[in-house]
Amino acid sequence: MNTPSLKTIRTVLSAMLAFLIILVAGVYVYSAYFEKPYISYTPLPFPVTAQKIYPGGVATATATRCNTQRTPVTYKSSRKLVRESSNQPALILESVLITIDPGCSSVSTRVNVVPENSPPGFYRFSGTAVIKGLIFEHEVGWNTDIFEVVAKPPAPAPAPVAAPAPVSGAAAVPLVLPIANATVKIEVKK
Repeated sequence: MNTPSLKTIRTVLSAMLAFLIILVAGVYVYSAYFEKPYISYTPLPFPVTAQKIYPGGVATATATRCNTQRTPVTYKSSRKLVRESSNQPALILESVLITIDPGCSSVSTRVNVVPENSPPGFYRFSGTAVIKGLIFEHEVGWNTDIFEVVAKPPAPAPAPVAAPAPVSGAAAVPLVLPIANATVKIEVKK
C-alpha cells in the first residue's frame, strides 16, 4: 500500500487553499467592480401626472422598471421630498419594499404622498433603490419631475344646525347631544 507522504499532503492542501483564496478574491472583485445592479429605471426623471398637488395628495409618477434576474426580487427604496430652490433640508420619508417580476414593466406608483404640513412651493421626490449583490449592496438613484404644492382651499363653513323649537302644550321635548363618545339626553318639561 502506497501512503502519501506528508510533503504531498501539504502540497495538495496548499494548492486547495490557494484555489479558494483566488476564488473568494475573484468573487469579491467581481461584486465590487463589475457586477451591475439587476434593477434599472427609465425615463429619469419620472414624469408626474399632476403638476399641482395639495398637501396630503399623491404625486403619481410613471416609470418603466426592469429586472434582469430570472425570478421576482424584492428591494428597498428610500425616499425623500426635496424643496427646489431652497436651503431647507430634504424631508426623509419612510422606505418602501418593492417586489418586481422578471423583465420590464411600466408602473404608475402612488407611494409618494406629499406630507400635510408641506408649505406651498416647488418640489420633487428622489431616492435610491438598494439592491443586494453577491457581496455588496448597489444603489440605483431615481427622482421625479418637479411639481408644485399649492395651498388647500379653505373648507366651507358647516351649515348651522337649528334646535327644534318647543311646541306649546307638549309634555316633553327630548334633546339628544353627543358629548365625547357619550350621549346625554335632556328632557324639557313645561
